[in-house]
Amino acid sequence: MPDKPEQLSYELRIGVTGHRNLSNESAVAEAVDKLVASIEQLFGNPEDVPIEWCVISPLAKGADRIVAKSILKKKNARLEVITPFPIEEYRKDFTNPEDLREFNELLQKADPPLTELLEKSADQNNSKPRTRGYLPVGRKVVDACEILIAIWDGKPSRGKGGTAEIVSYALERGKNILRIDAENPKSPATLLCPTKKKEAQTNIPNYQELPLPDTAKKLSLNYHQFLEFCRDTSLSKEKEERLIKECVQDIRKQAKKSALPDAQLTPVLDYLIPTYVRANELSMIYQKQHVLLSKAIHILSAIAVSVVVFQVTFFPEQKGIIALEICAMVGVLVALMINRQFSWHGKWIDYRFLAEQLRTAIYTVVLELNPLSGPIHTTKTLPFYNKPKNWIDFSIDRQISKVLNHSDKPAHFSAVKQFVVEGWLDTQKTWHNNNAHKKKHAEHQLHTAVIVLFCVTLAMAILHILEPESQIPEGQEIFYLSEWGKFLAITLPAWGGALHAIGKQLEYDRVAERSNKMAGELGRLLTLANESTTPDELREIVQQAIQTINLETYEWWALISFNSPELVA
Repeated sequence: MPDKPEQLSYELRIGVTGHRNLSNESAVAEAVDKLVASIEQLFGNPEDVPIEWCVISPLAKGADRIVAKSILKKKNARLEVITPFPIEEYRKDFTNPEDLREFNELLQKADPPLTELLEKSADQNNSKPRTRGYLPVGRKVVDACEILIAIWDGKPSRGKGGTAEIVSYALERGKNILRIDAENPKSPATLLCPTKKKEAQTNIPNYQELPLPDTAKKLSLNYHQFLEFCRDTSLSKEKEERLIKECVQDIRKQAKKSALPDAQLTPVLDYLIPTYVRANELSMIYQKQHVLLSKAIHILSAIAVSVVVFQVTFFPEQKGIIALEICAMVGVLVALMINRQFSWHGKWIDYRFLAEQLRTAIYTVVLELNPLSGPIHTTKTLPFYNKPKNWIDFSIDRQISKVLNHSDKPAHFSAVKQFVVEGWLDTQKTWHNNNAHKKKHAEHQLHTAVIVLFCVTLAMAILHILEPESQIPEGQEIFYLSEWGKFLAITLPAWGGALHAIGKQLEYDRVAERSNKMAGELGRLLTLANESTTPDELREIVQQAIQTINLETYEWWALISFNSPELVA
């Protein structure tokens, strides 16, 4: 654990798959220790962002236990156990007394809760139906980890849920797989990467073996992105500390108004507020930069069109004016390169997603609710949408778990009710009402400007048709209104298109409509919450609100993720 509650740490989640029966367990254990040491060396142990280790294992005989024991030697390490059956049923797999003793010893070191998958299994003497639990548990381990250590001989699975099947699933899921050859553990560990399928394949997964990554970023992009968030200097330390103090004062003020005890707030203030404030402020910084960049791209494109039309219309012999068009076009390319290099758009939506999830947690953990658990956590958009980075989910989950582990007994119902209703539901409803109005106003202004430009363009076109033919002296075009009319008739549509594109890029109309509907739904839930008379009734309503807000936040992220700045055609 970090020395200070507010200090962020990164949890490196390592799963394991491999054979139960190994010809040389001591050599495999030595290879695993060597591999874990290599991983530790890549990540180091930076003081500002400590590394916490988590190994996810079903604790079967052989590979599962070897990896678990190796990682548990680390200072900040914990064990998550996922079993294919209820624990008493799973123990039947270990018929050897020494085998069972080792299992029980490791199980005692595991963090609760224990994840048990299938409720029932077939008779242990009927091996084929019983093995149906091994494939789901292997997949569950893959889904729960960031890096998978595979102790595998490279051969097809010998039964359902064998190592080859789990490796194949991990390759499909894009996990980083570090392989130790079970038959030759002294050979260097390798990184498995998927390859295109070939014809006439066996049931061995398609992969290529590469040397282990030489940087932490190559092994864990999540860790690199997490470090970027923690070390981002766009927010000064002085301003961050001031904003944290202000946020703490606001929360305490609401708690005092609701008569919520300080003991109830302490874990929230220690673990959630610092991360929330940082994510919230950084998201606003990058949103401003993204908006500025988006507008600049479209405006520079319109300027480029205007410059070339101005040169052709008024100074056809002055080719040097085209240099201004080139500068505007180069400006567009520079803006796009800046966005790609510094990821302003991605950081804005990622940090906003993180902030909104933490905001929900700040006000709901007092009801002993985890906004990421159960069906609320699994509510997602369709699978083909983009999704927030994994480090965000892991960070939120870790912070909330720490709060729940240090929370005091629930306060009086009326105090909790007032704190949640006024501090969260009512505030969220008000924010969505204001946001809908703000976005509608911005969209209305852009729409009005586009209409004005259209009308002026139409008027210029009509005047051009009605104007009698006249001979304009060469070099005097700039002094004739008719030429300015032609110039405006050609350039104003470009400016109208730029304004329209800005509105669509920033999704003013769609965001306004979403906020308007959210305000209505939150108003309904606010009424129900005010009418609640028991803690269970309030929890049920708050769970509905969590599900609604989480889903809206997730869909907002998916929607805006497609709107990164791009080259104007």
